[in-house]
Order: sequence, then C-alpha cells, then structure tokens
Amino acid sequence: MKFIDLTREINNNTQVCPCDKVPVVEDYDTMEEEGVNVKFMKMGTYTSTHIDAPYHISKEGRNLNDFPVERFIGKGIVLDFSDRGEIYEITREDIMAHAEELRQVDFAILNTGWASYYGTWDFFRHPYLSGDAALALVELGIKIVGTDGSSADAAYGFACVDGWFPKKLGKINDKYGTPHYLLILFYIVGLIPVVAGLDIDRIANMSMILMNITTFLVVVATARLPKLLPDAWAKSTFKISNVALKVICYLCGALLAFQNYLLIEDNTPEIIIGNIILLVLTFIFMVLRYKSGKVKVEVSWEEE
Repeated sequence: MKFIDLTREINNNTQVCPCDKVPVVEDYDTMEEEGVNVKFMKMGTYTSTHIDAPYHISKEGRNLNDFPVERFIGKGIVLDFSDRGEIYEITREDIMAHAEELRQVDFAILNTGWASYYGTWDFFRHPYLSGDAALALVELGIKIVGTDGSSADAAYGFACVDGWFPKKLGKINDKYGTPHYLLILFYIVGLIPVVAGLDIDRIANMSMILMNITTFLVVVATARLPKLLPDAWAKSTFKISNVALKVICYLCGALLAFQNYLLIEDNTPEIIIGNIILLVLTFIFMVLRYKSGKVKVEVSWEEE
C-alpha cells in the first residue's frame, strides 16, 4: 500500500487566510548552546493543512477532542473539479453525479486544481461547495470532506455568494486578489459619517443601535427554534424547556430594547430619522432580494 502525504510544511512563509496570522517558527534551543534542538511555534489552530471542527463556526459545536479517532479513519475517493475554473460553485448535481461511488466510502477529497496556486492571491479563488452540495455529501454518508483549496466553502464575499448582493460585486481583482468593488463600497459607506461631520460618539451610538437591532432579530429567531426545528432542538445538548427559553429570550429582548432607548435618547432627531430610513430601506432591499429567488438560504445544524 502506498501512502501519500498531503500535508503542507509549516514555517514563517506558510500562506494563511488574509484574516489569520502568519505562523511564527523560531529556534528556541540549539545543539550548539543547549545541547538539544527545540523549535518555538506560534500559530492559529487553522493553519496550513488542518481539520475544521464544528466549533470553528459555532460556539456550541463540538471540538476535535469530542470525536472518536475512528471518525478520521476510512476509505475515500477524489472528486475531480479541476476543469471547472475559478470561483466555481460545486452544485448538488455535481455531487450526485458521483452518488454511487460516494455511498461506498467515508471521505470525499475535492481536487479543484488550485494547489498549484498556493502561495499566491489566486489560491483563494478556488472552486467551492455550495450549501446544497455539502448537504448532499452528508446525505450520502460522507463523514469528512477534504480540498486542495484554502477552504471547502467560498473564500470571498459571502453575501455575494449567498445571493444577498450581486455576484459581480464580489469579483476578485486580477492584479491584487481582493474584492475591489466591495472595498470601494465599504470606503464610501465609511466616508458618509465623516462627510456628515459626526463625532466618534455619534458614530459609535449609531453602530450600537444597528447592532442591537440585529441581535434582537437573533433573539427572536432563537425563541422560535423549537417551532422551526423541533427535531434538531429536541436533540440539542443545550436544550432547555420552552418556557425557560422564552423567558430568557424575552429578557434579552427587553434589555436590548432598553439599551437602544438610552442610545436613541442621546441622539439628535436627524440621526434617529436617518437610522430609521436606513433600516426601512435595508428591510425593503432584503425582502425584494429574497423574493427574487437569487438568495439561497441554508438551514444547517450539527447532528450525530
């Protein structure tokens, strides 16, 4: 049997996601001075070749220590998508084309062809799994998905990938490897308070008001979990009684509303009206965009 090492070397030049820190590898002890060779390493847990645990994207998700070692042993196949091109979205149909093969194995390795771009900005423009494709893999019994790209999902402009914004808005610049349209939009939005002559306190208040409203929506959604996802809620490790859940959510909602009242009271009528107009326009945009059929809402939760 031939074994192939798919791991990448970890050193001071290891490429990481732009949002992560580059690892640090230094000589700690040397044969010349201490009589032994010891390296000092400092890096993120998702550096280079690694396994993403559910905890990576969910505070309530399991960590790698929570899985038996048998979960990481099994048979797998390579799915070749190297001819699909940059930022290609792998669909459910792409996965189901290999359904019979996938039912016979435990792992699926995505060959996107992007390993050759490692070390360049183009490395983040790899094909990626759509939410529906990932769900299809789960339905076929796949335990682990591997990829030669930076991630199994999209590595850029998630709102553009999900459909809330046009995909063209998340286009990656050929020269610099960044979503330049999105960055320009962010700069314009960031300039508005400056041009309006608002001080830092006003800007902070506006941000807190909008953030609290977003958090309030999360609280409302949490209160509806038993109704929307009854089976998943029944299996949840953090399940509490429906009454207790509602009491907690109502309390959190009341505290957020009270905090917003205090923040609004400290603002001028013009800023308050401006925030209301912004919220209404955002709501209208979201509703229209969702009804257009271009948004793919994914429902996901962790199960055994």
